[in-house]
Amino acid sequence: MAWTGRLATRWGLREAINRYSRLPIPAVFDWLIKVVIPLAIATLLASSIWSNLQEGLYGDQLTLDWGTQLPLIAFFVWIVGSLGGAVWLARQPQAQETGAEVADAG
Repeated sequence: MAWTGRLATRWGLREAINRYSRLPIPAVFDWLIKVVIPLAIATLLASSIWSNLQEGLYGDQLTLDWGTQLPLIAFFVWIVGSLGGAVWLARQPQAQETGAEVADAG
């Protein structure tokens, strides 16, 4: 969920990385995290979903009476579980860094 700006700006992700890195990350990193990478992931995911729905899901030719809808059910359980898990993880409280942890890391 970095593209919402929380990780990249509010928490100072680039600054935190640059603090311990020998090679500093340029400011374009913020735009990559917020815009470019999420668009690339969304495009790949949408393309994959579209091709699966157009060409048929893997296992679509299943001949068992009870399992004819199983590939479609598994597909939607995967989508809902992935998105629901991502939203749940993004809403979890973050641990705050203390001075002792920063001293140990350096």
